[in-house]
Amino acid sequence: MEAALLAFAHWLEAAGVGPWGRSGSWAYPFVNSVHLLGLVMLVGGIGVVDLRLAGLWRSLPAGALSRALTPVALCGLALLFRLVWQRRVEAGGEVPPLIGRTSALASLAMWLGVGTLGRLIAYS
Repeated sequence: MEAALLAFAHWLEAAGVGPWGRSGSWAYPFVNSVHLLGLVMLVGGIGVVDLRLAGLWRSLPAGALSRALTPVALCGLALLFRLVWQRRVEAGGEVPPLIGRTSALASLAMWLGVGTLGRLIAYS
């Protein structure tokens, strides 16, 4: 895996992405903004569905909410959530089963941890 990442990094450098990123004062802020947008789409989509499964907004159908927001999250990052949990979410009605609520809360906690630790990388 490390060799593949290193090969990809060398390809990016040879393709001119590295020099472009180092050359202008707008390259890094642009790439960072696109990265942040992807993160917001991913965590925002998952976060709202997780909060619904954890018990908030019970008047909103969990299945419909998941169908609406999963494509947003998928644009941020390819996920397997829909394949694994979609039928269970839709079958849960207004109150999802305990496993759904538990996994939603665990997902929220993990994404908050990932986001926090990702921001702390700059200070290590």
